[in-house]
Order: sequence, then structure tokens, then C-alpha cells
Amino acid sequence: MIAEYFHDRDQEAYATVPQDMRKETWPLRSRGFRRWLRYMFYVKEKQRLGGVNEPAPLRETMIADALAQLEAKAMFEGVRRQAYRRVAEHDGRIYLDLCNKNWEVVEISAEGWRIVEAGEVPVRFVRSKGMDELPAPAGYGSVDSLRELLNLGDEGEHAFRLILAWLMQALRARGPYPVLVLLGERGSAKSTAARILRSLVDPSTVPLRTRPRTPHDLYIDATSSWVISLDNISSLPKWLSDVLCMLSTGGGFSTRTLFTDREQELFEAMRPVILNGITDVVTADDLVNRSLIVRLPALAKGSYRTEREIQRTLRDFRPLILNVLVDAAVEGLRRVDDVQVQALPRMGDFAAWAVATEEALDGEHGAFMRALGISDEEGAQQALETSPLAEPIYELARNAWPNAWEGTATALLQRLRDFADEELTHSKDWPRSASVLSRRLSRLATLFRDVGDIEIRQLPRSDTGGTRRWYIRLAKGGG
Repeated sequence: MIAEYFHDRDQEAYATVPQDMRKETWPLRSRGFRRWLRYMFYVKEKQRLGGVNEPAPLRETMIADALAQLEAKAMFEGVRRQAYRRVAEHDGRIYLDLCNKNWEVVEISAEGWRIVEAGEVPVRFVRSKGMDELPAPAGYGSVDSLRELLNLGDEGEHAFRLILAWLMQALRARGPYPVLVLLGERGSAKSTAARILRSLVDPSTVPLRTRPRTPHDLYIDATSSWVISLDNISSLPKWLSDVLCMLSTGGGFSTRTLFTDREQELFEAMRPVILNGITDVVTADDLVNRSLIVRLPALAKGSYRTEREIQRTLRDFRPLILNVLVDAAVEGLRRVDDVQVQALPRMGDFAAWAVATEEALDGEHGAFMRALGISDEEGAQQALETSPLAEPIYELARNAWPNAWEGTATALLQRLRDFADEELTHSKDWPRSASVLSRRLSRLATLFRDVGDIEIRQLPRSDTGGTRRWYIRLAKGGG
């Protein structure tokens, strides 16, 4: 039995090995490959002994030597190729690893989809501890099956469109990936919704995680699974908000390799993320711009379902829902290159894919972009409510109406103090200099524009005699 050895761009070594008429791919340092190595030694030794006696066990030192040798073989003789978890793309096709015992993969193209063995596709999938099995897409259903499982309330159509768009993007191996934020008071089934959604694209034996303690913890999670789902988040420290932004649109983390002085461990990942919490946890403007905000209503008294009932219903519906999502991906691959999105948002590739698939998911044309507008406005409002400058800026603009206020950052900082109480101006969040204020205004301008209340912009030097001046105007009338 001959294994295929290769390495990825991060110099990690892998082996694709034959096993029971199929092929499996494992990192060389994984338990799965070590077990295969032990078994091959056992088989060969038993053949050598004529099947009469049981072979002696393979010693750990021999395993270590063999792994080091095979790692060198993978690095210097093996080709360089990427190893994927759960989702991959190649030559215009999407591949979804079902993570079942037969190592089967769903291959999706613009012509349709089929289930094939992992060894027959041009990409290599690896599996991490905790990755659970997806059912094979089957049957005939509609997105209404998913709607019945989620607590969206009577007016949850725009929320449903955002959830479907997130699911469709999670089926792609290329980002960016919006952060799906599920908010609601206690008893709104936020955690249940997060478990259901993850189970449709990346089921796990531990589907929900608590807030990570360090960036390293989060990147370890991201490099060993596909979807990240953080449960019951009450607040987001700045470092976590920044790392979630990097997971959404790309970025990395480095740390020193254990027992070395200079070598680094590098972690890079873009991943679909779900957050759920009671309060408005997403308040940083850069994360707001990457988030889909969904509010879930409280369940009516007497409408709760048991976890067993939910799981039983989910088992019945998952093949049907996955079939709908895969069919929509086929339609998306057909249409995405021809999609025209008016006023393309920040995550343009995500928006184009959502628009390309919305009608295949029983949505009206334009439904996703309307839902995204509602989410953007709500997220911007959340972020503005936490800014100490938002209310003074609004009062300044209202006081100047119908004219605009125009002046330098220094003059603006002094003027804003007139609309803030002493406690606020002495707080650590109040800007202490004109340069700090300018940086804050550059970030707040986008949020005010999304809400539609205030127009903030910095005038060109050529129009202001060479000085930097800010222009602030109330956009909706005198209030």
C-alpha cells in the first residue's frame, strides 16, 4: 500500500493513504496517521512471520524516526498543495466534505452536483477532532423547513434572508465571511439557532464555544474547524473584536514556537463566525461593518420545545435543507459572474454571491440587499450609542441647522464640549487632542452615513486654503 506524501505552504507534511478501498488524508503528526503507520507495520510483520505469531509492537522511538523520515520525504519529494477542512474550491467547483466514514465529498459545479469519494477529487481534505458528519443532501424540500426550526417571529423575513446568505457564504472556500450576530433576550433560543445553523454546514461534537481567553486560543480553534460559534457573549474586548475582523476578511497571528528562541508559529485563517448574546455586543465600527445583525424575539410562554424534539426534527430536515443549499450553490455558480449589485457594500464578493443565490432560495430579487441595509443601519446605531461623541455631534449639527458647521478639528473639539456634560469630557473615552478627534471622526463618518442622520466629511485642502477643516451637517432636517 503506497501513500502519497505532500506539504502545504506552511511546511506542514501530510499523507494520503489507502484504507478499505478508499483514500484518507492525515497530517503526518496526527493520531490518525500514527495509527495507520502502526497498522501497516503490524500487517507487514505478520506477513513476514507467516501469520503464526503476533508481531511485537512498534516502539515509540521507531515511530518518531519513521515520522521524521517521512516528513522529510513529504517536504523534498512531495508536491506542494493545500489541505482543506470541510470546504474547498478548485477550477470553478465547490467541494464539501461530508466527514463520513466513507470519506465522501459533495462536488458542486454550474452543471449540478454529485457525491464522490474524497480520493477522486483534485483537493485534499483533512479532519480534526470534533468534526462531525454531515448527512448526504437528499429529498425535496424548501427553505421553509429551516424557517420552521428557527425562532424568527412574524416579521423575520429580513433576518431569514441574512441567515440564508450567511449559510451560502459558509459553503464557499473563499471569503470574506460576515459575522452572524444573533441577539435576543433570555428565552429567544439564540443558542439553539446557532447550533442548528452550524449543524447545516460544519457540525461539531462541541458546536458552541465560550469566549476565548487569548487570540492564540481563537486561532487554534479556527485552524482546526471551519465554523467558529461563540456562545452567550456579553461583551467583546478590543483584541477579540480585532481578531474577529481578521477572521472575517483575512489576517493572521504569530507566536513563538515552543522551546525555541526565534522560530514562529504562524496562523492564518478566514472563517464563518456566529456570535450570540443578549446585549448589543458588536459596537466597534470595523466589526459592525463586517456583521449581519439578527434579533430574535422571546418565545411565547408554552411554545418551548425540548432539546430531544428539536434534534429529532433537525435529523429529519437536515438532508432536505442541505439539498436546497447545494442546489442554490449550483445556481449561484451559474449566475455569480453576471450579477450586478447596485451600491456594492464593503464585502462585495459576499454580497454578489448572496444576490446570485437568493432567488434559488425562494427570495424576491433585491430581498437580500434590503435586509443588509436594515442590518447595517442597526449595527451602525449600536456602535453610535456607545460613542461619547455621537450625541454632542448630533446636537452640534442640529444647532447649526439649516446650515452646516465647518471648522478645524481644534475648533470642533472645543465646540463639542458645549454639548457634553463635565463628567463625559473628563472620562477616559473623551478625545484629548485634535488629532485623536480627527481619527474618531473618520470612523464615525461611516456609521452616521449608514444611519442617515449626519453627514461628516473632511474638506480638501485646496478648498480650505491649505488647512484641514471638517464639514458636519444634519441630513434629515432640524429634528
